[in-house]
Amino acid sequence: MEKQNKESIILVTNIPTPYRIDLFKEMQNQINTKFNMDFQVWFMSDTEPTRHWKIDKTSLKFNNKFFKGLHPTIKGIPYHLNIGMLLELNKIRPKYLIVGGAWVFPSTILIAYLKRFLFPTTKMIFWSEAHLVNKNSENKLLKSIKTSIFSKFDGFIVPGAKALQYVKNYSKNNKKVLVLPNTVDERKFHYKVKELRSNRREQIRESLGVKNSELLLILPARLIEVKGIIPFLKALRESETLSNFKLFIAGDGVLKDSIESEIKNGLEKIVYLMGHVDEMKMLELYAAADIFVLPSIYDASPLTVVEALWAGLPLLLSTGVGNNEEALINEENGWLFDIKNKNDTIRVIEKALSTDKEILKTYGRKSEEIAFCNFDKETQVEKLLNKLINNL
Repeated sequence: MEKQNKESIILVTNIPTPYRIDLFKEMQNQINTKFNMDFQVWFMSDTEPTRHWKIDKTSLKFNNKFFKGLHPTIKGIPYHLNIGMLLELNKIRPKYLIVGGAWVFPSTILIAYLKRFLFPTTKMIFWSEAHLVNKNSENKLLKSIKTSIFSKFDGFIVPGAKALQYVKNYSKNNKKVLVLPNTVDERKFHYKVKELRSNRREQIRESLGVKNSELLLILPARLIEVKGIIPFLKALRESETLSNFKLFIAGDGVLKDSIESEIKNGLEKIVYLMGHVDEMKMLELYAAADIFVLPSIYDASPLTVVEALWAGLPLLLSTGVGNNEEALINEENGWLFDIKNKNDTIRVIEKALSTDKEILKTYGRKSEEIAFCNFDKETQVEKLLNKLINNL
């Protein structure tokens, strides 16, 4: 079989996403320069029906390849089958293969089961961001299938503690688990936001109709059930602090009409639905905001939380947010609540909204400190690659 002259690392994932571009560029830079290996990212598809961003392929500053295949959507879930990808893996036989995306993709399942025949010497790692919702209620057959697939991998990459718990539930204890927290482009979400905050904060707030005396809360999320927006709004309505703040929800999705109805039921003067917001507008919102909100019922490892840390904002997070353990120190850089418990949600909302602005600034500085400590892209990629190449 043909083999590349230089050892290689190939990363397979479903589609290109704006929030991974900078990470893949950093990975390629370190793999090429520090380890003298090749790096490629292989995509199963250009896009998926639920994703609205457009990626200019010519702007991707890392080696990449897009594969043809079948891409059915069943009950709103996209699936990918790429036979050509398997044939190419058989030809190249990389030293390391990192497989991202969902375990249910046909391509992922075929890679897992055919690895021993097509590229047996390759070390294969599954990159998983999921976390357990309720393991006691899981279908036994589904768990058996998932456990079988996970057993084919030599190790795992996870973003944090909850994803680690998920992987351990489906894999043997002797499997290597490496940590790569989700990262973002610090140049934008830290330095650009700081510039906007210094130069245009009052102007941005004025354009949104927010007074200097009011708190500005932002909630960037797709308008879907698992984001917990409707139960959060119901709790907000019952709280005793329905003044002196405004909440802006940035996002679009299938629950738009339901959320609009919820807002019209007494929240019209304090909650505003913005629809889809482009990146520049989002940076402006981070610069103008006082508190970041994410009330998810389930959310694997949302990048918006990392963006908010770099933006220096206090966090108001639900326990369903997968990276809350790495991002939030309760009452040091924000507050944690249980979105499934209305009384707890109301209590924490009231506490956050009654916090003095100077204390909020202290919380924001703590968020920045956590960002530099836990989510610095260059440092985290270096740690991952050292462990991958030297210990796996």
